[in-house]
Amino acid sequence: MRHGEATRSEVDPERPLTLRGRKQVLQVGRWLRRLGVKFSRVLSSPRRRAQETALIIATQTSFPPEQILTEEKLLPEADISQLLTMIFTCQAEEKILLVGHLPSLAVLAGLLAGINSGEIFHFSEAGLCRIDRTGNRPGTVVWLVSPEAISGRGGGRRL
Repeated sequence: MRHGEATRSEVDPERPLTLRGRKQVLQVGRWLRRLGVKFSRVLSSPRRRAQETALIIATQTSFPPEQILTEEKLLPEADISQLLTMIFTCQAEEKILLVGHLPSLAVLAGLLAGINSGEIFHFSEAGLCRIDRTGNRPGTVVWLVSPEAISGRGGGRRL
């Protein structure tokens, strides 16, 4: 999941979520709750906007906020191969939410789906992609949604 809309760095260097960003993430969180999605693990970039996004989603999906893990490998400049290694050490049945940034999330989603051509997926602000995987084989993209798609205003694709 990509974080929601963030304050511009000129306004606040920490770049917290804007009110619109909070609403975007809340909308996605409510949608996940309606679907009955439960996460076994939530990992977030240490950046404030990602942490705030993870907290909102955790609250909406009944994941204990104190169990959100901060993961440096989710920073936009991190080495994606380290993140892939970490993911593949997890059990395939685990439902893990990763909250991070572009372009690394888009590249990661492509790699998890077996596509090796860079930034193939478009993540809008608060965009979310579900990829189911079995073992170390490429995963199946189940959906890629945006707050706009969830609300029926377009802007995302359900696969």
